[in-house]
Amino acid sequence: MRKRALPLIAVSVWISGSVYCLPAPLRPPVATTASFQAGFESRDIRVLISQGQELLKLTIMGGYRVIDAKSQKTLSISRRLVGVNLRTQNGALMIAGVRFPDVVEIHADQPADLFINNRPFRGFLSVHRQVDGTLAVVNHIDVEDYLYGVLYHEVGSWWPMESLKAQAIAARTYALYEKQFTKSRIFDVYNNQSSQMYGGADSERSRSSEAVDATRGQVLTFQGRMFAAYYHATCGGETRDSSDLWKVKLPPLSGGVKCSYCWFSPHYSWSTKMDISKMEELLNAHGISVGAIQSMTVVSRSNTGRALLAEIKGSVGDNTISAKDLRLWVGPTVVRSENFEIHLRWGKIIFDGKGWGHGVGMCQWGALGQSILGKKHDEILELYYPGSQLTRIYEA
Repeated sequence: MRKRALPLIAVSVWISGSVYCLPAPLRPPVATTASFQAGFESRDIRVLISQGQELLKLTIMGGYRVIDAKSQKTLSISRRLVGVNLRTQNGALMIAGVRFPDVVEIHADQPADLFINNRPFRGFLSVHRQVDGTLAVVNHIDVEDYLYGVLYHEVGSWWPMESLKAQAIAARTYALYEKQFTKSRIFDVYNNQSSQMYGGADSERSRSSEAVDATRGQVLTFQGRMFAAYYHATCGGETRDSSDLWKVKLPPLSGGVKCSYCWFSPHYSWSTKMDISKMEELLNAHGISVGAIQSMTVVSRSNTGRALLAEIKGSVGDNTISAKDLRLWVGPTVVRSENFEIHLRWGKIIFDGKGWGHGVGMCQWGALGQSILGKKHDEILELYYPGSQLTRIYEA
């Protein structure tokens, strides 16, 4: 199928600002599901913003309260702290040299008056002294405010508004879906690529916030339920079945979507190389000893061409490893996807690949390409999550 040309001016505008990474029938109007609204307990999200540290810097610009998280008893009411130590010391949680219980909540009187290591956050913070003597800090925040701090990191805020709306809906769906399964731990999502990138109030941009507001309360559902609306930077021409990677088998995530819209992504095709000796060290570090590598080939692929298994033949033995593990060991920003070929030349292992990310769900650069061509956010989502429905689960 011949690619539909993107307007050259539009392409140059959208790519130049990047720091990274025939119209379809209209979808039905956004549904509002009463059962969803009735069963929806809270839209607050708990974001893990720091862990494993013994010392952090806390600033509060205005009035605040410190509350015992267990009893909800107010422990302190005061005004303004600037760069004080938030730390563990001698088995205790200390704030500005004052001892507090192991788990406290810090509430500011005004939005975004709370700063951890000079980064502002909306909502409130809970601070947990861990059994290993380190701190875990969790940002408790309305999901809409959370999304203000997500979109800037996931897509360019200068991208067309329809692509930003599609991203807002996918990110909202993912966060609220994850929230359903995290009651046994102190947080719902990480603030990094283990969940979604989140930078707090410092990362808010007017156009990103506009997209969040325009889609307020809208999520993707399948047969009346939210699902994990995964997304990635660039699919390289075709999306992937989620069951290749995770124990998730669902029509909207079944992959095989032909995407002719991300061809202009800087991640559409790539090549990287490393010394064979470095690969041997990596394998040994993960308990795989083959001696001197003699050959390395992909021996199994998914139905969309992604590598599943790689066979390594060496001087003292052979081994087969998953492509997923191989990518993680080498580095997911080096081997950008599992859609790759492997070649051995001149003492180097060369990976030639397409796309960036796991390939499941929405292709972000494909969404950009569609929006440049005039596609609406619901059309973009319909392509990448076939069979899904837009559902509004709250209004205000």
